[in-house]
Amino acid sequence: MTDNYNVGYSVDALGDLREIYSYIANELLVLCIILSMIKRGQLQWHEYSTVVEISKAL
Repeated sequence: MTDNYNVGYSVDALGDLREIYSYIANELLVLCIILSMIKRGQLQWHEYSTVVEISKAL
């Protein structure tokens, strides 16, 4: 048995959700990707700050 729900968002709530998504995508995931690249040897630690600055500019 499956229950179905309709969920509505206010304009402000939708804006908040977009900001949260943007933070996760642009800050947290970039950091995870960079650390993974460092562990695999695809990126040197001294290149980290350059990559972070470039990602913030995007």
